[in-house]
Amino acid sequence: MLYEIKSASNNYIVDPNVPSAVLDVSTYQTGYYSIALVCDGDIQNAKIIKTHSMKTILYIMTLVLCGTSFAQDPQLFEDTWYLQRLTIGGEEVFPPNIETVLEETIFDKSIPGFSSGYCFNTNYEVSFNDTNSSFDIINSVQFDGDGCNQTPSIIFGATYDDYFNDMVIFLNPFLYEITHQSGIRFLNFTNSNGDN
Repeated sequence: MLYEIKSASNNYIVDPNVPSAVLDVSTYQTGYYSIALVCDGDIQNAKIIKTHSMKTILYIMTLVLCGTSFAQDPQLFEDTWYLQRLTIGGEEVFPPNIETVLEETIFDKSIPGFSSGYCFNTNYEVSFNDTNSSFDIINSVQFDGDGCNQTPSIIFGATYDDYFNDMVIFLNPFLYEITHQSGIRFLNFTNSNGDN
């Protein structure tokens, strides 16, 4: 769906089985437009753009639609996942468990994304790639919370945040694997550094 701010909307149907689409928007007046990719009635992605770069952005956003609109492992959304450990540079790092903190990960199909954190909750918007059971984080928002009061918890919380990004970029892609052991499901992430 493409619409000019303060004006009418225009719908363009794109085929999700085709890797790209080019939409002719050369007749649009110069200005700012909001573009939203909708799949099965749900907005998958949205941006505000200027007309001079619209053709390029429409092409790129169509590729994003194809990446986000296909199936992810449904088991991701069936459980609340609890943090057990991180492996950073081959070294296992365990949560200190010396105070009550947020340490759960919950996936949400409607975003698509997940909320996670240690000390503070962060919501991550992701783009799934089902061909290799991976996702890229495309946006995040950290929320204030009770946080942590003790130094070991604060250090572990910072390490956990660093697992997802290096303060500049997200460590994409994140491979994920769900395994079963004695009737319990385990979710393992591996970032682009090979840390899990």
